[in-house]
Amino acid sequence: MSPTVELYSPESFADPYAYHGRLRETDPVHWYPPEDAELVAVTDAVHVEEFIQMDPPEHTGRRAAVSPRFAPSVLERWRLVVRQIIGDLRRNGSPEGPSSRAGHGHVRARPAGAECDVAADHLGSLTLYRQPSTVNRRQFEKEATVASVDMENRATVSRTTCGWRKAGLDRDAVRRYWRDVHSPAIARRAGVHWYRHSPFDAVDTGLFAHLEGIELAAPADAQLMWQSDVVYLDEDAVATFVHSPDDPQVTALLLADIEMIVDRSTTYRTVGENARTYVDSTEGVPTGPVAHPTYGLFFRARGEQEPFRTALRSLAERWGSHRGVLRLRLDLFDVPDMEAERRAGYPVKTHPAEQQYQAWIELVLTDSAVAAELTADGLAEQVATLHAYPVPAVYTFVHDGDPTLIGLRGFAAQEAIDGLGAEHARDPRLLEWMYGKVTAS
Repeated sequence: MSPTVELYSPESFADPYAYHGRLRETDPVHWYPPEDAELVAVTDAVHVEEFIQMDPPEHTGRRAAVSPRFAPSVLERWRLVVRQIIGDLRRNGSPEGPSSRAGHGHVRARPAGAECDVAADHLGSLTLYRQPSTVNRRQFEKEATVASVDMENRATVSRTTCGWRKAGLDRDAVRRYWRDVHSPAIARRAGVHWYRHSPFDAVDTGLFAHLEGIELAAPADAQLMWQSDVVYLDEDAVATFVHSPDDPQVTALLLADIEMIVDRSTTYRTVGENARTYVDSTEGVPTGPVAHPTYGLFFRARGEQEPFRTALRSLAERWGSHRGVLRLRLDLFDVPDMEAERRAGYPVKTHPAEQQYQAWIELVLTDSAVAAELTADGLAEQVATLHAYPVPAVYTFVHDGDPTLIGLRGFAAQEAIDGLGAEHARDPRLLEWMYGKVTAS
């Protein structure tokens, strides 16, 4: 029979080695409900060492095992949650206050589930491995999801640009240029709340083959190559963006990329509740090849706009509640305003009206097979076309008003930094010296 363990009893504190020694003899791996943890009594045969002090190759192997949990995209997602928690604590005060267990590494000023995935405390000859319970993990995931969705839905204006390269230009070269040259330059413009860019692969006609009465195929020369999503908090932010930089000659140099690369492109504007993120339980801010099957779904209306929009809102609600849908964002486009684009200084290379779309959904699934479970009864009455573009990568250049590392240095630089674990190259002091006050936050 397992002994009764009182980890913080007077007896334990008076002589922890003897107390833990008895536990080691009778129940070396003991479940301890008060901490939602397993107590592992360390023997002489077990050597506990911080891997940060190890030399290669031991250090390399252990670092590779834990580094995904500390990837920049994961930490960026935590930043949203921590920012929200701190705001709550400032308004309401800590519900628990500091821990009275001094010296044991516990932190009590936190919501349920905000611990690390696995934490370890060393108590004499005992190591306490603490892992959040299923309930706590779900609570944390819910808080992270709410923080991400709230950040995105604070925006009231979205400008989504979809385009195709000029004939004769190498696809991969264009993708690299747009990712590592053009997009970091755009990320420096003022007024942006968040900015993401996604290359597209060829339309997948089989993904929603179960949806009858809707055109799923598209001619190769009419398919999109990429999408850039630039989102603003309000119209004042849009005006700030349009006038940034304030030197017309520099603006012309930025827009020269469009003249050099773009054959056709259309910028769609979405305002207010017509742009909404319904769910986002993906991990971290997307920066690089996607971790889960991701699609850009582009729709054309069969008839009037209002019933078409109503149908897609209903669709987004239903699909967003499916257990296999990790992220769903819906944009219901305004009719493209070419005159507004001209006034903003953009070269107008808009697709013909018959090739334009009226809405898009960003969809991330746990598995591509989930798409077959996403039903849409009666959708064909309002939707004439659904083009499902597979998304091989998503790059975030501005997030919550701040430039990301790739927004400053480009994705190739981030890959090099990650490859060597060169965390000093991310230090805000270095980035501010290199790029100025744009990095201060």
